[in-house]
Amino acid sequence: MTRRSLAGLVPLLGSGSLMALMYTAVSSVLAQMAQDLRPDGDGALLAQVFMAMPSIGMMAGGIASAVVAARLGARRLLLGGLLLYAVAGGSGWFAPPVALLMAGRFVLGLAAAAVATACVTLLAALYEPAQRQRYVGYQSSLGAAFGLVSTLLAGAAAARWGWHAPFTFYALAVPLAVLAWAGLPASAGAPLGAAPGGTSAAALPWRRVAPLYALCLPLYAAVFMTMAQVPFLLREDGVANPADQAWVLSMSSLWNAVGAAAYGGLRQRWGGPVTFAVALALLACGHLTLGLSHGALFTALGCSLSGAGAGLVVPHVPNLLIERVDGAARGRALGLMYTALYLGSFANPLLVAPLAAWLGRHGALLVSAALLAGGAALVLARRAQAPRQALR
Repeated sequence: MTRRSLAGLVPLLGSGSLMALMYTAVSSVLAQMAQDLRPDGDGALLAQVFMAMPSIGMMAGGIASAVVAARLGARRLLLGGLLLYAVAGGSGWFAPPVALLMAGRFVLGLAAAAVATACVTLLAALYEPAQRQRYVGYQSSLGAAFGLVSTLLAGAAAARWGWHAPFTFYALAVPLAVLAWAGLPASAGAPLGAAPGGTSAAALPWRRVAPLYALCLPLYAAVFMTMAQVPFLLREDGVANPADQAWVLSMSSLWNAVGAAAYGGLRQRWGGPVTFAVALALLACGHLTLGLSHGALFTALGCSLSGAGAGLVVPHVPNLLIERVDGAARGRALGLMYTALYLGSFANPLLVAPLAAWLGRHGALLVSAALLAGGAALVLARRAQAPRQALR
């Protein structure tokens, strides 16, 4: 591998770190932010909506990215998305009014959607399938590992300089943009979804992808549970210091990296359905543990189990989609996938709030655990039925 190709690969793999940073940079300061923004009232829901606001941007950006890239191409989409990510993410440093904070988070999601769509499409276009599968797994694993580091650093920075300090971390997108500009060849700038020879993109195989899109919403609502709910769970249990919350949340990132790194080998050994069922079971065990937890150590165990399950889920979904869609339609398919995924993450606080008001936050996590366990059982049951149906 030449220096130029290595320079181009770094931002493609590093984009996973930017996806994680959208949430890990602020996850350990949510409770502190809620108290600062609403000192005379309950700012928990406001802070959770702030946490999830990039998901709205991802929903809109997932659709817009494929449209914009049809004119600008994947390489330009990536470069523009990286620069916009740095500006929008860093705007929180100035601690503007709530409305502008929310606007910055929305634009951050738009930029992240552009980066994610461009990077996965470029990986599929520039590398053979075996390499692509490994690189998508590495992308998720590196993102989770960086999530661990950034969570700890954000907690320490917030404890020393205030909750706005971690917003400086979003400047990481600038050196990645420089590497992408220098390392990605001009041929990588063909419009997303364009077939060889400049012909129009093939139609999406809706019958194959629609069930996957429908699965994305509840799946990512569950994956997002740790980052959105655990900071408030810890505060309810008497763990309020951002640095203390950060090390507990970092266990999710650590085991997310382990799960993502193991994904390729586990899927080759067990197959897709069993790997997915194991991921759901780990998420269920994690949410069960969190629902029963009343202290930092037990909560850290729940974060570890949930993180391992999420680490298997995150690379599974795009790989499954790429396998179901031909190259000519992948750009649009991936854009819609990110719209569906982040609709689920944004829905998390809206779904959990009424449950938490009724059953408490611990009770809401127990409900999530039961649903995930049921999903794992359903996946295994359908796999067991498939050979029997093939014999009929």
